[in-house]
Amino acid sequence: MIFLGGGKPIDSLFLSARDSIWINPGFQEQLVLFQICRYNPHPGDGVYASWKSKVDRKLKAAGFSRSTRKMLS
Repeated sequence: MIFLGGGKPIDSLFLSARDSIWINPGFQEQLVLFQICRYNPHPGDGVYASWKSKVDRKLKAAGFSRSTRKMLS
């Protein structure tokens, strides 16, 4: 369960507006990262730098890079 600043679980925050939700796993990972980085992720933060490197490696393995975009067919 993910908690935001007020200590309220994010699931209950969204469920109050909708009966059922499915948070994208990548978005959920980013929310957790943002919280771990105390809402100030930056390249000098070890946790953020490690996560960013992991994402960059996955994108490179899939054929994506910062300068080019792979078209999905």
